[in-house]
Amino acid sequence: MHNVEKGKYYKQLSKVLKVEDLGLLKYYIENYEKDNNLEKAYSLVKNNPANLTMFFLKEYGVFKLEPLHHFEYVPEKYLYEIKDESIVIYLHPGIKEIRDNAFRYCSIKKLIISKEIEKIGDSALCLNSGEIEYEGTKQEFIDKFLGKSKCFLGTSGQQIICSDGILQIKR
Repeated sequence: MHNVEKGKYYKQLSKVLKVEDLGLLKYYIENYEKDNNLEKAYSLVKNNPANLTMFFLKEYGVFKLEPLHHFEYVPEKYLYEIKDESIVIYLHPGIKEIRDNAFRYCSIKKLIISKEIEKIGDSALCLNSGEIEYEGTKQEFIDKFLGKSKCFLGTSGQQIICSDGILQIKR
């Protein structure tokens, strides 16, 4: 059993949740493997999911928990405005969607996107800093997302490292 009440990210969550919701969040965290409890936890903190993500990545026991191993999508605002340039996120082939604003305004070391991704939401890839790597080719990324997705809406420019070179996204 982990002591979920330690750490700055949990404390930030406790400031914005009602007491009963905080108790429910604690239950979901302690029993995350049952009944899609991670999805329930993220829906409970829908206005502030980045702090829950950082709690799992940085504060959850000796062996940190990578929430995305339990999802087929990246939740909305997953790392919204987080600044931690030690973080590397790998979106495994089981993840099919990156929801709106998932990585908007975050500063991380690297985001690696499987070529199995089918949908990318609005402003989802507007990072402040960090590399974005796509496991497919430039043409595959262009064909799947550019003109069909607003994943760079609001960006000041991004660079996607693809298997066959760099794709430069300009404002």
